[in-house]
Amino acid sequence: MSYRFEIDGQPGAYWSRIVASNGETTHVSEQYTTKAAAIKTAERLLVDILEQNRVGNRIEIRDLTGEDPSL
Repeated sequence: MSYRFEIDGQPGAYWSRIVASNGETTHVSEQYTTKAAAIKTAERLLVDILEQNRVGNRIEIRDLTGEDPSL
């Protein structure tokens, strides 16, 4: 499956999102005041994920809901 980052918004209110190959948006970032900040955040996230994969670390998922994990 292939993913892509998209930058969207308007002056003063930009965000990035991750879109799956089927076109579904899977994650949306917080809002940034500049397009450059939204792009930099997407790039940094990609670099961090690739580095974790390169060194064999798995990405940690923390459930902060306090709910039963089976829900």
